[in-house]
Amino acid sequence: MTHGPSTHDFQHATPKGRSAARHSGYHHAQLFETAHRYFIILLAGLVIGWATGSYFPMAWAIGYIAVNLSYQAILLRARTRSAEISPLQNAIGFSLSVLVFASMIVFLWLEDGLVLKFTALSGLIGLGLHSLSRPQKVFWVTLADSVVILALYIFMGVTVFLAHPENKTLAILLMCLFCTSSYFVVSQWRAYKRAEAIKSAEQRLMRNREMEAMGRLTGGFAHDFNNILAAMRGNLDLYDEVTDPEEKRRILHEAQSATARAARLTQKLLTYSQKAVLRPSRVITGAFITEFVAMMGRNLPETVTLRLEIDDNPPPLLIDAQTLEMVLTNLVMNAADAIGEQIGEDGGPPTGEITLSCGPMLMPATSSAPAASEIRAGHYLRLAVQDTGAGIPEALLPHICEPFYSTKAVGRGSGLGLPMAQGFAEQSGGALRISNTEGSGALVELFLPLEGSA
Repeated sequence: MTHGPSTHDFQHATPKGRSAARHSGYHHAQLFETAHRYFIILLAGLVIGWATGSYFPMAWAIGYIAVNLSYQAILLRARTRSAEISPLQNAIGFSLSVLVFASMIVFLWLEDGLVLKFTALSGLIGLGLHSLSRPQKVFWVTLADSVVILALYIFMGVTVFLAHPENKTLAILLMCLFCTSSYFVVSQWRAYKRAEAIKSAEQRLMRNREMEAMGRLTGGFAHDFNNILAAMRGNLDLYDEVTDPEEKRRILHEAQSATARAARLTQKLLTYSQKAVLRPSRVITGAFITEFVAMMGRNLPETVTLRLEIDDNPPPLLIDAQTLEMVLTNLVMNAADAIGEQIGEDGGPPTGEITLSCGPMLMPATSSAPAASEIRAGHYLRLAVQDTGAGIPEALLPHICEPFYSTKAVGRGSGLGLPMAQGFAEQSGGALRISNTEGSGALVELFLPLEGSA
């Protein structure tokens, strides 16, 4: 026999749990555990009903599953609607499942026969073990479990004493009741405090990682911005010293270029942090991608070929076209750089091919790639950039979207291209996924929600 809804179910009623469930879907492990639990309940109802000649066990099994499914439906509805579950709804749903389960223990204990009483005691032990072994602890759930378990244990002791009203029986029962109950309560409290300590340690670890990421972000930004300011100041200082008009124009142009680089750096940071002001408009995907490939083909080295694979009549997008073009440009230039880092077969410039794929795709909820955003199930336009370079080392994939993290030589990249692409994808309601393809280079996939499906 097994217990009612797991704490995993309850955790999804919280905002954090709902968010994880909304992105990751209903986990296979939870589906298996739920199906296994219902199978055991049905089996117990059938066998005990046959052994006792009573309809109650089967009615109990059906009632338990109905109550539990209703509770699951409330949680699932909250996840899909991003709504709060009231504490009263949680308390009623969880308590009903526990009480329905406990009713079978009472029924078995009141039946004649040591086998049925042993079964009742097994159910009580299983309930206690389940409550103690939960990896996550919720205070009121732990308290409710403890009250029900202790009440059942006291009920069993009282019925034994009423059947054998002797002083020795009473003394032994009181001793057992005190020892077992006190040890159970202390164990529950220690398990709860241990779970709280683990939760606190995880929160401290998360804060430390956030501070580390913030330090890397601010350090990288300060370094890049300082270089830009040095270029601006150096050119402006030279401007007053130079008398040649042509030279003055050149110096002024370089200072203006530095300010443009500062603006692009700021825009990349805003896009990465998902604070950029996006101006979505309806984009005819086929024409947009075709024009982009024609434009980029003229800006790539002659040894690099840009190939387009596009579905007939790809669906339109509601997207910020200017930012999308900037993101695709970064991805294609990264791919060209990856090809350029190789050595040609004859010792000359390396040759390679970049493939830009475009087409609609129905995505399940997943984040299985080594470097990925969480992808909600839905209809997306998939824009994929694949190169014939050496790929990204597996050890670097989990860090590739961190700000200012770059595998390029110093001065060849800001380390914001991929973080900006990820920020843009997530702010637009989509996702970014990066992986290596067997026998080829890196594959960067940009999933953007189709118009009307975000």
